Amino acid sequence: MFAANIPLAQELARRLSESGVPARAVHSQQSVREQEEAERLFRTDAVNVLVNVDQLTEGFDHPPVDAVLLTRPTRSLRRWVQMVGRGARMAPGKDTFLVVDFADNITRFGGEVVRAGTVYPSLAREARPRTYHPPARHTEPPDVPKFENYVIPGFGTITIALGQTFGFEIELTARDDVPDVGPEWRRVARSLIDHLGRHVTAPVHPEPLTGKGGPLTAWRVTYDGSAGWEVVSPILVDAGGVDELQRACRAITELVEGSGGEVRVNHRTGLHLALATRLDTDDRHRGFVKLVQRLEPGLFTLVAPSRLYPFDLHGGGYSRRAGNEFCLPLRGLGEPDQLDLGGFVRAYRNRYHTVNLTKARGGVPLLEVRMHHGTHDFNKIALWLSLWMQLFNAAHYKWGGPARPGLVFPGRNRRIALADVQQEDIVALLKAEGVLLTPEFERLLRDRRTELRPAWEKVMWNRVGRWKADGWYD
Repeated sequence: MFAANIPLAQELARRLSESGVPARAVHSQQSVREQEEAERLFRTDAVNVLVNVDQLTEGFDHPPVDAVLLTRPTRSLRRWVQMVGRGARMAPGKDTFLVVDFADNITRFGGEVVRAGTVYPSLAREARPRTYHPPARHTEPPDVPKFENYVIPGFGTITIALGQTFGFEIELTARDDVPDVGPEWRRVARSLIDHLGRHVTAPVHPEPLTGKGGPLTAWRVTYDGSAGWEVVSPILVDAGGVDELQRACRAITELVEGSGGEVRVNHRTGLHLALATRLDTDDRHRGFVKLVQRLEPGLFTLVAPSRLYPFDLHGGGYSRRAGNEFCLPLRGLGEPDQLDLGGFVRAYRNRYHTVNLTKARGGVPLLEVRMHHGTHDFNKIALWLSLWMQLFNAAHYKWGGPARPGLVFPGRNRRIALADVQQEDIVALLKAEGVLLTPEFERLLRDRRTELRPAWEKVMWNRVGRWKADGWYD
């Protein structure tokens, strides 16, 4: 059940329980342990209803769910589809599920949600199957970049740069801790390989790898010391590459949902995006670092707080005083013009930044974005890809502008002045940099930011209150 606010969720859970239907509320004011205990009771049928407030809209998968009850209105088709989608997972003996809408969303969206391509966006592209043949090396066109629209049914339209190659690393972990390389790790790795083989059309490396390497023209499953498993894509390019990524996400989601929670994404996992780029001079690299410094506050509002503030598993909350050692902000480098760029990119330890610059000195310059939290959700990954393609290509022609060294969120949880909110608004920041945003793409960014609001409220509730007052979540 989805509720509009915390008092309503608590009241609904109380009334249901008093009526003989065991229910629990799930909301942002609870600790992680309280939320996980409620989910555990639900999965074991000790509780029949979870009444949540923006906590189970995405990332919660329990295929036996046979009813979705909506007591909150929404104007976002994407959010509506995500809520309804909690009941759309297949399970043995389950042919249908029930949607009860108390907020008149069905009238608002008409028959949109009942189309298979809306609830399952991947199905809408099945009519366009084609074998993907990965290129052997990264490339980027030398002339002015051209873009094409890529439509994701039920989500929106993104733009991708033609001819610009890219790749992804998708991290997965175990329920309790990072697994060692052993029989259980290999069993899951081989299962990942089998699932990929049933969905993707590019080659899949037949054996798990315990280190980096393997052919750049094949999907690979490797060991990652910070998470456990890492699915590494071949080199991808154009719409065919995005289609192939979608098939891989479908394979990974299938495995995760069928694992009973044993394989998952959480605060330990990340998503890494590598892009070929013609930022091939020191001036351009320094200009790009300055651009990211200016944008980092807004970019972080599009990802989970764990990419900036480490998550304390035992305390059940986020540290606000120590940075994530695997995703250090470029703002922390200080003034880029004073940086020994050559020495910096040659030091392997310097790869752990929001954007890894150490891959930029290869035959084909690459930049690796390490900023996104772990996910296998195709829509999130595609939106992230499109955003960074636009940023990289904008940086080709505009590498001037001031540096912004220092903290990403100065004062952290203090209540900032409304005049300062614009310096953290990703839409306002992108427009200030001259990045052209279509109304639909702007909506997608705002929707994504709204989805992350409950997570950021756990870290900087006063600051989020200012973001809300500025209309971010209207």
